[in-house]
Amino acid sequence: MEALASLLTKKEFEDVSVQEIADEATLNRATFYLHYPDKNALLQAMTGVRFRDLIERARLPWPMFNARLLTADGDFIASPDAWWSREGVAVEIDSREWHLNPADWERTMRRHARISAHGILVLHFSPRQIRTSPARVIATIRETLAAGAARPVLRIIARPAAA
Repeated sequence: MEALASLLTKKEFEDVSVQEIADEATLNRATFYLHYPDKNALLQAMTGVRFRDLIERARLPWPMFNARLLTADGDFIASPDAWWSREGVAVEIDSREWHLNPADWERTMRRHARISAHGILVLHFSPRQIRTSPARVIATIRETLAAGAARPVLRIIARPAAA
């Protein structure tokens, strides 16, 4: 993860190759692929770790990660990256790399609409925002948690992610 983080200080993610990541980490490509199927998976893992660290350092209430959200009737809504039950706030970490074609983007928009239709306050952050604007990310989460706390608790069931 440190190798990718270092490379991202010099160039855009789209311009970084698996070979460059492997070289920076002093690994060979085969070793990289033993741990990650592609560079997007590494970015996703790195962003998840950074996001959790950010929440901890900011002393925000600890959310459920990747919780399965269900309606009161048990119908599946979504599994956001982070979920604050009391406040009804969900965070989704999205990136262009995960929406490379119009169908992927439309699927994300439908998901957002489905989540919002249940009264959930949804925040979207990119890996770049988490990396380069952590104070703004935390401020937005704080503001949204405050707004969520000022309203009645949603009737949403949250189940922990499968272990």
